[in-house]
Amino acid sequence: MPAAWENASLKNLLIGSTRLTMEFKRKDNRISCAINCSEPGWKIHFIPDAKATKILVNQMPKRGNEPIAELGGTRNTIEYDLN
Repeated sequence: MPAAWENASLKNLLIGSTRLTMEFKRKDNRISCAINCSEPGWKIHFIPDAKATKILVNQMPKRGNEPIAELGGTRNTIEYDLN
């Protein structure tokens, strides 16, 4: 997202047979994204900014050293700080 944007959203984006909704919010140095799918069974690969720290996936610390956060289920959140 452009650095000046404080929020953005995509709603009901049709991908295959599911509809994807994403809401992005920035407050100070904290980024939060809510990503929802209309159908279970989909995997979403989310790549946070390279400067991201304190990454939480569904309110739990992100596991592993890979830069990609894999999201599953129909309701997901990812949050992180930008330094």
